[in-house]
Amino acid sequence: MNARKWQWRPHASGSISLCMIMKNESKVLERCLTGVRGLVSEIIIADTGSTDNSIKLAESLGAKVFSIPWTDDFAAARNAAIERATSDWILILDPDEVLSIKDHDKIRQYTSDTRFSAYRIHTRNYSHDGRQQGALPNTNDYPEGAGYPVYIISTKTRLFRASCGIRFRGVWHELLDWDIESNKIPVASVEVPVHHYPHEICQESYKAKALFYNRLGKKRSSNGPTIHKAGTNCLFLIWSSRITNKPPTAQPRPLNWAFLLRADSFRRQGPSTNSVQRILASSLSRKAFVCYILI
Repeated sequence: MNARKWQWRPHASGSISLCMIMKNESKVLERCLTGVRGLVSEIIIADTGSTDNSIKLAESLGAKVFSIPWTDDFAAARNAAIERATSDWILILDPDEVLSIKDHDKIRQYTSDTRFSAYRIHTRNYSHDGRQQGALPNTNDYPEGAGYPVYIISTKTRLFRASCGIRFRGVWHELLDWDIESNKIPVASVEVPVHHYPHEICQESYKAKALFYNRLGKKRSSNGPTIHKAGTNCLFLIWSSRITNKPPTAQPRPLNWAFLLRADSFRRQGPSTNSVQRILASSLSRKAFVCYILI
């Protein structure tokens, strides 16, 4: 592969820094960076210990790469990349994700809108398993989804003004939304999708992935209240054992979004004794409670 170095330049509606973290992502990295060519002014990548040629490849594609020690904290790694950004806006992607070139103009329009300082963007998590909860048929409106019959939608903040000063929170399932809500940052949801291929993992197997997230889950719950510690540790152990006893091709099914919405409602109420009793009163609520103690 003859990768050539690109020159990243700002556009009239505000410069954008792509901020990423990576480890051993050489198989998918060029695809991701190609998707933002002509859109972003710079690419900032925090590498957490790559042993393949990811760093060399990223630099050949014009990225600014720096190495940081991995501390089992996704938020800390992402924030380290954000701290080095110099553009007006920050865009968040992972190496196994792609932004379609045909959506570049829409992204530029978002950065020109003075009403909002952050945008929540849909992610299409592509899959071959139509039995997954929340799976939607792929209408093939994007070439990035070719070959996948279904996808599952998730939404999170990925584009925001650097001047807002918001940062990620959470060692795992890290989010910007805590800072956005607490600081009352004006945010909008948009239809432009990020294309994600969750089956492409950097771990050697799904067993390694399960063990990795088990360790992070225990660290995350250790800083929370007692109800979070007991529930989260138990659920992570169950989840890990289920994954490690399945064939390497098996993947955990995502929880229904109804459970997540109910879980968010419980989180806002707080973990009082009465709310926990209500949570355990129905099947839907019990599943929502699982989400509640995981998020």
